[in-house]
Amino acid sequence: MGATPPDDGGRLAQLERRCHAGTARACAEWAYAFERGDGVEEDLDRARSLYERGCALGDGVACTSVGMLHERGRGVPTDSAKALRWYRRACTLEDMVGCNNVGVAFERGRGTARDDRRAAESYQHACDGNGMVGCANLGMMFERGRGVTRDLAAAFELYATACAGGEMRGCTNLAVLHEHGKGTTESPTEAAALYRRACDREHYLACNHLGSLHERGRGVPLDEARAASLFQRACDGGEMVGCANLGALVATGRGIEADVPRAIELYRRACEGGSMLGCTNLGTAYARGRGVEPDIDRAVELYGRACDRGHALGCHNLGIMLASGTGVTRDHVRAGSLFARACDGGIEEACSGP
Repeated sequence: MGATPPDDGGRLAQLERRCHAGTARACAEWAYAFERGDGVEEDLDRARSLYERGCALGDGVACTSVGMLHERGRGVPTDSAKALRWYRRACTLEDMVGCNNVGVAFERGRGTARDDRRAAESYQHACDGNGMVGCANLGMMFERGRGVTRDLAAAFELYATACAGGEMRGCTNLAVLHEHGKGTTESPTEAAALYRRACDREHYLACNHLGSLHERGRGVPLDEARAASLFQRACDGGEMVGCANLGALVATGRGIEADVPRAIELYRRACEGGSMLGCTNLGTAYARGRGVEPDIDRAVELYGRACDRGHALGCHNLGIMLASGTGVTRDHVRAGSLFARACDGGIEEACSGP
């Protein structure tokens, strides 16, 4: 264990005195020091106790912090229901992060039954209180028509509000609408500017999307080396789709040195990390025996996994195998269903069926 950082100027002693005197925010800040090991040894039990005291004294941020400890299982068993109770308390004290987290719980069914309408209401409350994450999340509800009537114009305005307020996910989502002309005029150039802004602020999904624009030369110069660099940055930042896209360039030597074994590892990392593009690309490698021993069963499993998770190209590729009987029993009925799903997902060549 490293040395404990010094408590410059007796800051923690001042927080302790103010907390004991009943200043709620001082308790929250003192708790944060124990949670992070800032000037003291990390002590999650002490942090939780102090957050709870701050919450009881009326500090919403402290209530949210207790909830996050329960949600993440830090110093306590993971308990989403307990976390939600603390988030609700925080929201009643007008902590907008707490209100947003209530929305997340309802949207994802964490600690409660899933309820998109109540999720949208909680995001609206957070957004109305200048909680920019809440605005971005509410925008996604309007874009998808979940808990509210689908309204791309409303989504656009909410993303713009979030972006202007410094929430980079709002900038990225706004850029997606500009790129595809959803709720606004199509403008890859405007999309690129927004992706660049968000990427520069370490929103790594934006780095991936900007890389895709450079790979295709949409709104920016075609530059595969720049695309590879951006995909690498996204991958390093934990965006698995960036790993999958980087693998595709590495496999073919576009903008970067060709290295098929490295491409396979990137696909595998992406797939295991939840990127269905990674699973589809890895499935293609097994189907073709490129960088791995041919394994049709493995290809079918990977395409199926991707398709089941909504990745249209996975549906299309599996449909081709079933329609042609490539290594599997020919099944035109199932192939037709898969092509229909791929068509609905935007794969135009699938729309004509098997």
